[in-house]
Amino acid sequence: MRANNEDSWYADPEGRLFLVADGMGGHAGGEVASALVARAVTSSAAEAGGWEDPRAELRRLLERADADVQGQAAGPLRGMGSTAVVLFLREGRAWIAHAGDSRAYRWRARRLVRLTIDHTPEVELGYGTLGGRSGMLTRAIGIGAEPVCDVDETDAQPGDLVLLCSDGLTDMVADAGIGALLGAAGSPEGAASALVDAANEAGGRDNVTVVVISVE
Repeated sequence: MRANNEDSWYADPEGRLFLVADGMGGHAGGEVASALVARAVTSSAAEAGGWEDPRAELRRLLERADADVQGQAAGPLRGMGSTAVVLFLREGRAWIAHAGDSRAYRWRARRLVRLTIDHTPEVELGYGTLGGRSGMLTRAIGIGAEPVCDVDETDAQPGDLVLLCSDGLTDMVADAGIGALLGAAGSPEGAASALVDAANEAGGRDNVTVVVISVE
């Protein structure tokens, strides 16, 4: 339903580093903020293969993106920010850094597991809302929250599908529906298309961005 896309994404051709970012802060600010996050991630892709401590490197990466967004948040861009969910894969391990309510999921053995916890008042502070979600974030890139992000580590097995997505998907399609679509898809590309189509068919109230990674 939105004419302007404030989401950004990145998929490393080397299969190591992946991103979905969902900008906020109005028509101009959201686009700029998510693009700055994407720039920070893409500029790190070439060196990521040599990371000795992926957890620390991902944290530094998003802290750098946070500083970039805050540094440009003036005038019409004041108050801009972005969610981020970043995946780094290497040798059977996966590290996931995230800020905000963009999510990571893993589909394995016909089971969907959410790998991130939303940084929202409803989840972190236990606030209830009549509509279920307030639309507020407790952490995001560019808003000065400390710490900037969470970083978690898990295993990655051949045959896994890992999904990164903005809330344009998860506000429209329940986890059960996401799992069903991942399970029915014949390829990562097919899964991505099916998920975006499902969100739009359900109303598509927000930008819908997904990255689906097949672990080999």
